[in-house]
Amino acid sequence: MNGRMMAFCAQYAVLRNTQQAALAAGYSQSYARHESYRLLKHPDVQEQLRYLMERRNELAVLDAATVVNELGAMAMVRPDEFLKLEGDHWVGKEPSELTERQRASVKDIIIQDIHEKVDGRRILVGQKFRYVMHDKATALMKLGEHFGVGKDPDNANRKNPFERMPQAQLEQIASMMQGALEAPIAEGEFEDA
Repeated sequence: MNGRMMAFCAQYAVLRNTQQAALAAGYSQSYARHESYRLLKHPDVQEQLRYLMERRNELAVLDAATVVNELGAMAMVRPDEFLKLEGDHWVGKEPSELTERQRASVKDIIIQDIHEKVDGRRILVGQKFRYVMHDKATALMKLGEHFGVGKDPDNANRKNPFERMPQAQLEQIASMMQGALEAPIAEGEFEDA
């Protein structure tokens, strides 16, 4: 397979139009219009397209899993996860102490420098961190939509699928989702780096 055929495959995988892919790969206007369909019959092109489509499907599944994991982190993180015990009192964790899941739930970090006067000079002695979280309710609703939880065909225009759900059921859903997020990864599945 030559370079132009490889370019055709790459373009066809994105455009899904034989004529446009041929033009983008550098074939002539005439060839693209009248002959480009023949490229799809070439065995090497078919094999390359099969590979590219499989790869695209793998990435689509991975992207969907990433979205669900990010939403899960936003929905399931608890505020107390951002605290640590120092001596006899609680203090906020530093950003470097947060887990990947905790970082995914943070929308913004507000850093406050702490100064002390020493010998008439202001010296930086530490920092305080305040975490602004993503909207937990919105993340829960989006997760619920993804998993089909809270669908009500009689009232499809309702914005919050959880609004009439009993507290016990909400806690059960939250527990199930938390369990899914914390479940050990099966061999062969992707792990966060």
